Amino acid sequence: MGTAHDDQPFSPEVQLAETIQALYLHRRRTLTDPDTAEAYDIALEAAILVVDGAKMHGHIDDDQHQVIAGMLQAARRAPHAL
Repeated sequence: MGTAHDDQPFSPEVQLAETIQALYLHRRRTLTDPDTAEAYDIALEAAILVVDGAKMHGHIDDDQHQVIAGMLQAARRAPHAL
């Protein structure tokens, strides 16, 4: 896919952002639209709450929580990487 910006070096975060953006474009939406980006952020915030609950109830341990929460936080930055 390349990079989101020609002057920006390729990174996994940019690749993730472009992949997520492609999912939105397939549905005729874009993460560059402020309302869509806000809705995306709300959904990821909800996902983080689910992961926090899983940790609190002992379904995942601290290390698993840290990995999953970190991945969701990285995904949350996707609109800003475009």
